[in-house]
Amino acid sequence: MTLGICADCTFWAKCGVSEAGWKIGLGKCSNVPKFQDATESSPDPEKYEFGTEVLKPDYQDVKAMTIDGGGYRADLLTMPDFGCVSYIPKV
Repeated sequence: MTLGICADCTFWAKCGVSEAGWKIGLGKCSNVPKFQDATESSPDPEKYEFGTEVLKPDYQDVKAMTIDGGGYRADLLTMPDFGCVSYIPKV
């Protein structure tokens, strides 16, 4: 496992001008899916005591997700020097 910083990661891009956080240097991680995109209702809801969401097949290896109260929009914003276990160097 290689640890690296977001600024050097293939999944990270600086926020564009006028986006939230751009003035302070934040960027977005594209490797963290939205909860609503990565889950679906269980075909067997009685099997689960709390909640009925299960991971979709394409998201079985996901390490983190974003969520907001309305389910409309959520992004993982980080500073350039934040690090992560999912780091892959930019080419």
